[in-house]
Amino acid sequence: MRGLPPLRLANRVPGISAGLITQNGDPSYAVPNIDVSVHWLKDASLRPSNIRAPGKVANMFAVESFADELAALGGADPLEFRLRGLSDARGIEVLKRTAALIGWRAREMGSGLSL
Repeated sequence: MRGLPPLRLANRVPGISAGLITQNGDPSYAVPNIDVSVHWLKDASLRPSNIRAPGKVANMFAVESFADELAALGGADPLEFRLRGLSDARGIEVLKRTAALIGWRAREMGSGLSL
């Protein structure tokens, strides 16, 4: 962890865990201010449970989707946008190698196909 503030656990329900929730407050990209709050829902119809990576899979999808939106708003290439925000050498290498393998190239805004 990069010195995250302690979590504020509101309405915690004994015996119910949402996994290692601190993972979700530690994004891969540099962010100047992070504030993580956990809200326990006492009467949730579904009991939270870990599926291999406690919360990280769904949250990473959200983080990466939002990174695409931020890059688009800033008129930046999504790959370059991500590389600017990463400090982890392994993450940078993964993005660069993957981009090379798929033949990534910067495109004009609005081009491409989405489903």
